[in-house]
Amino acid sequence: MATISNLANLTPATAVNSRSSSSSSVVPRSFLNFRGFDSKLSSSQLSLRFNNHQSRPSLLEFGSHVKFWTTINEANIFTIGGYNDGTTPPGRCSSPGRNCSSGNSSTEPYIVGHNLLLAHASASRLYKQKYKEMQGGSVGFSLFAIGFIPFTSSKDDDIASQRAKDFFFDWLLRPLIFGDYPDDMKRTVGSRLPVFSEEESEQVKGSSDFIGIIHYLAASVTNAQLKTCLSRNPDFYSDMGVSMTLLGNFSAFEYAVAPWAMENVLEYIKESYGNPPVYILENGRPLKQDLTLQQKDTPRIEYLDAYIGAVLKSVSDPHLKRSPKLSAHWYSAFLKGNTTFLGSQGNWRANTTLPQLLHENVTYYIL
Repeated sequence: MATISNLANLTPATAVNSRSSSSSSVVPRSFLNFRGFDSKLSSSQLSLRFNNHQSRPSLLEFGSHVKFWTTINEANIFTIGGYNDGTTPPGRCSSPGRNCSSGNSSTEPYIVGHNLLLAHASASRLYKQKYKEMQGGSVGFSLFAIGFIPFTSSKDDDIASQRAKDFFFDWLLRPLIFGDYPDDMKRTVGSRLPVFSEEESEQVKGSSDFIGIIHYLAASVTNAQLKTCLSRNPDFYSDMGVSMTLLGNFSAFEYAVAPWAMENVLEYIKESYGNPPVYILENGRPLKQDLTLQQKDTPRIEYLDAYIGAVLKSVSDPHLKRSPKLSAHWYSAFLKGNTTFLGSQGNWRANTTLPQLLHENVTYYIL
């Protein structure tokens, strides 16, 4: 609480349910014990338990300080890692070659994703009914967003790239905006994909005030042989039916610098879902523990320069008349190198520096 109270000139954004950087879940053990997300509870039972264990305590304790809530952080990674791969808590899977004591990778990822959406809708409804008028915040839903591109210019790879988006993004985004899963996903997964009742569809649709994006990676996608996928026990990846190659050295956390991937993600959401509010909750570039880089982290600054430019490009619309705010003028000067430290030479610009800007009474927003 003291930390939140002392965030001068910053607006905190908090996730009700999240994973730590060590991939350990912060889902209460009591919630996992009764098989909450992977069970076939009724939507009312699930809503009651999720709100009692997580939403209500968080809103009561921190609601007066936090204006931006995400109910489930990285919902797609939470689901795939915990219930298809078994690599994150609760470690459930049945995929070949994975060491899980229990689980069903063919069905549980979809059951969990379905229940996450219902839990989110319930928490959002609780906030609007009980807390929004007094606290004045908003409730969103966040996803880990990879920038997908076709491996080749072939029609098959182009279709595969869209199929990757259907499974990785649209699986959980489309119900939030339109109330149901993507048609291609329903055809592929069939009866293993839960069905929203009419009431549930209406509850989930429009339940997110914003979409939260966590973006670090870009990947090339090629079509996988469907007959190969069908010859083994189906899981999330075989259903998706693509082969994905991450750009950069992911194992060493040397992510590719690919600002176009950020732009592609934002453009896709804008064009596919009617330009909903989007907040970039996480983005950045890890660096090796090198003393020189710690003192002079030029690669990170170049990364930020490129990615902020990609964000600005993605939100530009030549047909929409805009009145630039102070932050827009600052970003424009920032990208031109007129306000602060930019470029590969690592020299401070003479006119204005970030420390000077931070001492002025200016509020900055990222998207």
